[in-house]
Amino acid sequence: MRARLVGLLLVSALSVALTACGSEGSPSKPAPGTPENPLVAKPSTADVTTTGETGAEPGKPGYAKLVERQREKPVQHDRDNPCALVTKRQAQTILGAKLLDPVVAPQGPTCVYRDRASQRFATIAIQSTSFSAVRRQLRRVQRVDVSDRTAYCGMNGRPMLYLPLSGGRVLSVASQCDTAARLARRAASRLRP
Repeated sequence: MRARLVGLLLVSALSVALTACGSEGSPSKPAPGTPENPLVAKPSTADVTTTGETGAEPGKPGYAKLVERQREKPVQHDRDNPCALVTKRQAQTILGAKLLDPVVAPQGPTCVYRDRASQRFATIAIQSTSFSAVRRQLRRVQRVDVSDRTAYCGMNGRPMLYLPLSGGRVLSVASQCDTAARLARRAASRLRP
């Protein structure tokens, strides 16, 4: 009987201890990144809207400011700017349409050439990636000569051309193969092998 009483007391003490550790009284916070506790990016001070831009909330960049900063980038002619590889005038000749100013999109970075109606459209980027990996992703592959190098056109969700460069880099041009090859030839003339 005594052993049974000691056992009941131990079970009771354990139950009280576990109940005290429970979440009653102080609910635990949901894991970060869940719908109940989403992750929120905080803008840098350079991105904060200082004047009341239309459509911008205080502390968040406005559309006009973002577009303004993107339009400023093509005037820089450094190696990291893909818009420095093919000028607006050269792209207009190749695409056969009057184009808007090229825009540098941050991913890549990527230079975007397009006309006002977005009917003529092409992008150029230099990616730090394995050429063999992007080559395997192409469907309906076609070999193309770009200057003294071999590039490959095909479908990778959209028409693409990939040209291997040195140092684990790849020039990628999104456009129909013949247009992409002409853009790649122009860009390759400004790139180091």
